[in-house]
Amino acid sequence: MSAVPMLPSNPIIPGGILAIAAECRRRRSLGEKIVDLSLGEPDFDTPTHIMEAAVQALEDGATRYTPTAGVPALRQALIRSLSAEGLRFAPREVMVTVGATGAIWCAFQALLRAGDEVILPAPYYPQYLNPISMRGAQAVIVPTSAEQRFKLQPESLRAAITDKTRMLILNAPSNPAGVIYSREELEALAAVAQEHNVFILSDEVYAAFTYGEKFVSMAAVAPNSTLVVRSVSKTYAMTGWRIGFAAGPAAIIDAMTAVQESCVVTPAAVSQWAAIEALRGPQDCVARIRNEFARRRAIATEKLQAIEGVQIDGGEGGMFVFPDLGARVPDVDAFCARLLRQHNVAVVPGREFGAPTCVRISLGTNATDIAEGIERIAKAIDEEEVSWTSN
Repeated sequence: MSAVPMLPSNPIIPGGILAIAAECRRRRSLGEKIVDLSLGEPDFDTPTHIMEAAVQALEDGATRYTPTAGVPALRQALIRSLSAEGLRFAPREVMVTVGATGAIWCAFQALLRAGDEVILPAPYYPQYLNPISMRGAQAVIVPTSAEQRFKLQPESLRAAITDKTRMLILNAPSNPAGVIYSREELEALAAVAQEHNVFILSDEVYAAFTYGEKFVSMAAVAPNSTLVVRSVSKTYAMTGWRIGFAAGPAAIIDAMTAVQESCVVTPAAVSQWAAIEALRGPQDCVARIRNEFARRRAIATEKLQAIEGVQIDGGEGGMFVFPDLGARVPDVDAFCARLLRQHNVAVVPGREFGAPTCVRISLGTNATDIAEGIERIAKAIDEEEVSWTSN
């Protein structure tokens, strides 16, 4: 009998968000109507012109390996797209990845060593944690406050930096809180990071979805010490196509390309040609998606503000709202479990993001379900309060 291999000392922690999505699918298969406000996936179809481009690419033979860093035409399309924001990159400074998650994975593998520290403002996107741990590095969680609109403050960043700090992750517009930083705020953070030689990974997956303040990339402020990560997944409703991008200093992109070659070789050829059309083609589809998210966000915010004791900022970007239920709900984790079990509404407890009194509500479903789901949340909060006050 062969020996069972030992688990590593830094085991992979299963993702709670996907577990909630799996439970929703299971219950739907049993015929239950679930209002799923948990998963961060747009409910829009990929635009027709993008799908037609993919079909044409297949007919033209796009079924083979591509360069590891991506099809040159796609890298050029990315360069042109970023240049419209005033961001200048050469071909060697961009690469195509298997979704934004693939870019993050390659960056961590290329840049982190055992014992390094990565500063991560909370609330944070939980998918950063496993790849940091798997490199033997340590995530240093820096809390932010609702009073400061969940924005990392320069003094908090400075206090978290040690001689082991290697990287700062800045996600804006953020998942889950919708945080956007002004140019002045980015400059203040960049000054602290550069003072201590801390590299910045700027996760900008939701850059297309802002509702008021204009998005500014950290790369516009600190181009020599920033890696930009984006994707077509949310912007063009292409989550299943799995195409992301990274743009930054050439030496880092070279190292990340070597990592990608060793694990996935290359992103799918047909998906890359679809992404070329997404970036080069008409952009009215992006405006339609953004406007619909804005409408849904307004509905969700209004409904949540009507619930006594619930605090809701609303954020300035992204595709989520992130209300704080702490004034009404003593145990948000247990509340979310009962909400799904008894009221058939799925949301993600804030503990997943380092904010245990909050919940994340996705705008990735239709406005009717969002409104109905929040009405059920309000009812469940009332029932919860009656339950724990009577004990």
